[in-house]
Amino acid sequence: GSAAAGGCLKTSPGVGCTVVDVAVEVPKEFFLEKDYLDHRYHVKRMAYLKVLQQHLEKAEWVASSVYSTHHADVRKPCLLVKAKKPGDVCLRVLLTIPVHAFPPARLHHEKANLRSLEIQDDERLPSPHYNHSIIEDMFMDEHIKYLRDAAEMAEYYEDACVLLKVWAAKRGILGAPDGFNGFVLSMILANLVCSGKLSPQMDAQQLVKGAL
Repeated sequence: GSAAAGGCLKTSPGVGCTVVDVAVEVPKEFFLEKDYLDHRYHVKRMAYLKVLQQHLEKAEWVASSVYSTHHADVRKPCLLVKAKKPGDVCLRVLLTIPVHAFPPARLHHEKANLRSLEIQDDERLPSPHYNHSIIEDMFMDEHIKYLRDAAEMAEYYEDACVLLKVWAAKRGILGAPDGFNGFVLSMILANLVCSGKLSPQMDAQQLVKGAL
């Protein structure tokens, strides 16, 4: 994540310390072909995270591990792990899945993958937010590569990301329900840089002004 490149906040909102994201990929073989339906993915994801937590708590260097929500999505918990060694860093363990775990076409925003939703005009309503919650985990590695490409193009990209996060945090919209999070802000800025809408030659303040 942004911590490796120096683009994270020293104190993350709601946590009180520097949070370093660590991705753990769940093997494709852990899932069945149609586990993208009816929250089956989220149930198995939770089971995997629970076993992972049990193993982490046996490690001598771990002081505590607690559940938290990722992007305020209660269906997708993560682990906040603190080490026994004194410090102001907390590891946030995020689960990902291979990009080929499920057919991306089945997770299109117009697809209906929740059979509990009502039927209108002989068709079941689509489940865009549900679908996105799965596909987000599938493409996490691709998104990280995209952010790295932006950082390589623009010298002050990471500095601009920090300023954007500070701007959002001071206005109470960083991590708030239906608000922005650091990842979204970084992706917006990366898109503006990689698409040529903002010049890679800009300094941090110019990048932030351009993004806003």
